[in-house]
Order: sequence, then C-alpha cells, then structure tokens
Amino acid sequence: MDSSVDNNFVWLDEYKIGHDTVDKQHQYLFELAKRIVNPDNDQQATHLNVEALYEYTHSHFRDEELLMEQSHYPDYELHKKAHKKLIAQLNAVSGGILTDETPRAVVVKFMKDWLLIHILDEDMRFGDFLRTISKNEQDAASSDET
Repeated sequence: MDSSVDNNFVWLDEYKIGHDTVDKQHQYLFELAKRIVNPDNDQQATHLNVEALYEYTHSHFRDEELLMEQSHYPDYELHKKAHKKLIAQLNAVSGGILTDETPRAVVVKFMKDWLLIHILDEDMRFGDFLRTISKNEQDAASSDET
C-alpha cells in the first residue's frame, strides 16, 4: 500500500457518544484501523488485523443494535441498515486489503468515512437519544420524590 497517505486514526473525546461500553468499542475500532493502514505491516500482520476488524465489527454492531432495541431507539431499523451497508463495504474492501490490490488511499478513506462519519453522525444521534432517556428518567424520579 502507498505510504504517502495520512493514517492518523487518533481517538478524541469528542467522538464519545456518552455510553461507556460503546465508546470503548469505538475506541478499539480506531486502534484496529490504525493497525490496518500501518505502512510497516507485513502481509501476515495486515491479515490478522483485517480479520480482527471483521470479527470485532460484527460483535460491536450486535452489541449496539441490542442496546438500541432495548432502549426502543426510534431509528433502530435505519441504523441497522447502515450497519449492514458498512459490513458490505468492509467485505468489498477487505479482500483488496488482504491481497494488497486496494490502494492505501482507498483503505484510509473507507476507514475514515466509516469511523468518523458513522460515529459522528448516526451513532451520535443514538447517544443524544440515550441522554434524553436518561434525563427523562431522572426528571421522573425527582418528580416522584416530591
């Protein structure tokens, strides 16, 4: 892969959606992305990291969707479709990563689009929803006390 492309996948607190488990999972996805686009990787390291990303992504999406279902998130179905689309894109890109046929710039763009756009847009809306639920529960509890 071409090493001239920025691969700076740094987790920032502003990426947090406000749910500890989900935020820790997102942070680990950033770490995996950093490993995958590392130009110093040999083929075996790249293969192991892509495999780890694939497995962890499925696990993360299951966890996130379960949380959405349990919290009665109104955009659950839309978010689930977004996850399916990301998995399809991961499937398409990962083969090229493993064979070194996909240019590094394409891999970096895919990872950044996925991690930044999905987290900062769709996952952030879910975080807003969770905060609203929590605030409503706190308000209901304090009104019950009076």
